[in-house]
Amino acid sequence: MPKCVFIFGIMTKKNNNDMIVLQVPAYPPSERGAYHGRALSTQINTLFSNWLSNSDHEIRSVLHFARQCWPHIQKFSPDAAEELTSLAEGAGMDLMKVVALNCYDELGLVGAIQPETEGKGRPCAARSKGAHCTGVAGRLAQGQNWDCPLYYKPVLLLQVVTPVSFHRCHGLKSVKSIQTSVTRQSDEMVEEVHLTFPGIIGGPFMTRTLSCLWMSVIPKKFAPGVPNPVLLREAAATAGDAQAAVEIWRKAPRPGGSCFVVSSLSQSKHIETIQFEANTWQVCVKKQDICSHANHFLSPKLRHCDQLKSDPWTLRRYERMDALVAERRNDGQELDVAWVQRVLGDLDGLEEGVSICEHAAYTGGMWDTLASIVFDLKLGLCWFHDGHPNIGRWQGVGITLRSRGCKAQAPLKARL
Repeated sequence: MPKCVFIFGIMTKKNNNDMIVLQVPAYPPSERGAYHGRALSTQINTLFSNWLSNSDHEIRSVLHFARQCWPHIQKFSPDAAEELTSLAEGAGMDLMKVVALNCYDELGLVGAIQPETEGKGRPCAARSKGAHCTGVAGRLAQGQNWDCPLYYKPVLLLQVVTPVSFHRCHGLKSVKSIQTSVTRQSDEMVEEVHLTFPGIIGGPFMTRTLSCLWMSVIPKKFAPGVPNPVLLREAAATAGDAQAAVEIWRKAPRPGGSCFVVSSLSQSKHIETIQFEANTWQVCVKKQDICSHANHFLSPKLRHCDQLKSDPWTLRRYERMDALVAERRNDGQELDVAWVQRVLGDLDGLEEGVSICEHAAYTGGMWDTLASIVFDLKLGLCWFHDGHPNIGRWQGVGITLRSRGCKAQAPLKARL
C-alpha cells in the first residue's frame, strides 16, 4: 500500500491519486461545505466538465433541472442547502452547477430531463452516467462496489469530524485560515464517513449509529425533488437509527428512484430496505440477516416501473451475489468483513461485462469498479479500497467511540 500524506485534511496517494480522503468539520454546514469546495476546487470543476461533456444533456437543460430541484433541497434540508452554497463559493463555481452535480444520479440515469428515451434500447448500459454497484448486507458487515465511468476519478472518501477536534488537529480557527500543513489522522474524531466524489455531499455512509448502502435503479418516471446525495447526507447527519432514516426518506420529494439498505449499529440483525421512485415509496422491513442488491427494484410492487427489471446486466450480478451468500450460509458461516471484501472482487461473468467487480476492458472501455466500501457493524469500522477490491490492501477508519466498543451517541447536530 503506498504511503499516504495528510494535507489540511486531504489524504492523497502518491502514485496514482485515484482516491482522496478529505476531512471536513461536521458543523456548521457553511464550514463543512467551504472546506470541501476550497480543498477540492480543481477536482470539482474538472468532474463537472467531464461529466457534462460525456452527458446526453445540454448545460441549459442540466441547470434548468437543478433550479427546479433547488427549492426542494432548501425546504427539505436547510443545512444541506447551506453546505452546497458554501461549497460552490469555495470551489469558485456557479451554485446551480454544484446542485446539478449533486443530481448526477438522476440526470445521469437517462431520463430525468429526457423522458422520450424510455423503452429505447438498454438505458443503463448505453447511456447511464451515474453510479452502478453490487452490494450485500449481513448482521456483521455490509458493503458495496462503486462502479462508475473512468472520468469520475478521483473517488472521495469524505470524513466528517467533530468541529473542536478538527480545528485542534489542523490548527485552524476558521475556514479562512486554511494553511498548507502536514498532520496525522485521528480516528477518534470521525463522526461520519461517505463514499462519494468531489463536490457531491453524500453517498454510502457510516455514522455513530447507522450504516447505509446505496443502489441506483432506473424508474420510468422522474420529477424535480431532493437528489439522492442530499437524502443520504441528511439521514447521516440527523437520524439516530435506521427507522428514523427511513422516515426522513419517506417524507422527502424524490426526483427519481433508488434503494437504500440501512442498519442500526445497535441492532444490526435488522436490515431495512427502502426502495422508491418519484412520488411513490415502498419500504420492505424484514427480520432478516442478509440482503443482496444490484441495480433493479427487488420489490414486486415496483417492478412495473423498473426499466431494468429483465436486464441481465443487473440481474446476473444480483443472482451471483445471492448464490455466493447461499454458499456461505450453507457452510454455516456468517457474512463477516473479510468475506464481504472478498466477494466484492468476484470476477464471475467478467468477459461478458456482468461481473460483480467491473473492469473497463470488458465494459466498452468506460465502466470500472473505482472503489469499494465495507462497514463493520460490530466494531464501528469503515474499510475502503480504491480500484478493484481483489487487488491490493484495504484501509480502515474508525467511527468515534464505536472503535472502542462504547455505546453509540446521537448525531452531532442533535447533541448541540
